Amino acid sequence: PLNYARHTSRFLTLWIMLLPVTMVGDLGWLALPVTAFVTWAFFAIQEIGLVIEEPFSVNYLPLNVFCRSIFEDTETELALLGGDGGGDNATAYDGVHHPYNNSSTAAMPPFLSVY
Repeated sequence: PLNYARHTSRFLTLWIMLLPVTMVGDLGWLALPVTAFVTWAFFAIQEIGLVIEEPFSVNYLPLNVFCRSIFEDTETELALLGGDGGGDNATAYDGVHHPYNNSSTAAMPPFLSVY
């Protein structure tokens, strides 16, 4: 949730700001590079956690391409099975009467459009 992410970010920022104060007595000037490394590591872990939390919100995966491929493969298999099997299934998947055929007047759903 957004509030949890904000709270974590604010707490981490405060902790990172106070870290060199606690280390300067023991490490002296070496506290600065150590703090820089710890800051990089912790903020990277936080960012990875945010990305993993919602993997499909950012366009890392070409889901439209995957959906289109699955749709076309399913369409091909149904056309092979359709034939003259009789019943409503023979006309429902005959390549002409289903809603996503290129020759039909129905529009392709947006999640199947290839970008």
